[in-house]
Amino acid sequence: MTRHEIAALLPEILREADRPASPFRALLEAMAGLADPVDREIDGLDAQIDPRRCRDRMLGMLLGWLDLGPVAGAVARHVRDPAL
Repeated sequence: MTRHEIAALLPEILREADRPASPFRALLEAMAGLADPVDREIDGLDAQIDPRRCRDRMLGMLLGWLDLGPVAGAVARHVRDPAL
């Protein structure tokens, strides 16, 4: 989320305080910097639940969601085996 996107969510009187070299602009820039890691995680969320692209340690949890817990042992032995 950029400084402009954050400012657009604020009331107009606060948006008027967003001027170059103002403390409010510095605050908005800091808020945008804090939101960057969260935005990156949200953008990559689909990769975390896709069994072909997720981290190896996530496969067991995905199998649990599908009630395939017994298969988790086989997955642990043959992680990323195309036959599986």
